[in-house]
Amino acid sequence: MVSTSKANAERARLLKQKREERAKLRAEHLAQLPPLRYTIPEAAKMLRKSVAGTYNAIKEGRLKVVKDGRRSYITPAETQRYVAACEQASSSASAPS
Repeated sequence: MVSTSKANAERARLLKQKREERAKLRAEHLAQLPPLRYTIPEAAKMLRKSVAGTYNAIKEGRLKVVKDGRRSYITPAETQRYVAACEQASSSASAPS
């Protein structure tokens, strides 16, 4: 009976190890894919803004979100558009009149 429990424990350990290896491979594969959309905190980090500042930009309509059910996401194209709009506003504000 002792050998059966040892064999079961070894089998369980091997199964756990295989699951962990598969999860690691999946994570590595996903890390290589470009993101199709960002969560609000991810977008805030990329834009070097606070999360609250990002939500304010969304509320003011300066940054557009894509809804998926109850979740809100920001596309990479929208982050690029937002940065370009900020640069344009910055350069027009600093231009001499």
